[in-house]
Amino acid sequence: GRVVEVDPAGIPLRVYDIGAVPRQVAKTSSHLFILTDTRLYILRQDQLVALVDVLGQGKLIIGDHGFGLLQTKQFQWFTHTGQLLGEVKTRDPIRRIYFGTEGLVIETRTHRGIVGGAQGWW
Repeated sequence: GRVVEVDPAGIPLRVYDIGAVPRQVAKTSSHLFILTDTRLYILRQDQLVALVDVLGQGKLIIGDHGFGLLQTKQFQWFTHTGQLLGEVKTRDPIRRIYFGTEGLVIETRTHRGIVGGAQGWW
């Protein structure tokens, strides 16, 4: 349940005790993301910026101006501060997500949806 941040020489800088084993840890130039089975912790430097409840298993997708949480039949996208910008729910499992010229494209085995007006954050 602890995450240790080290510098390039391997010297510990900070220790985060989150009380659960992290499934994914990602860092951008400004934020640190720690994903557990139940929560996503978003830190900036050494301060907690946001705490997002994660129901079920999900994969964290980091972008330049936000992040997404991809679950089997749901995709949500957020700002770096944890503000929900939008979400898509499907009947069938999501196979692919990308940002095309028309907008955010979400594909299942049999359907393809385009979310126009979605910010190209990744």
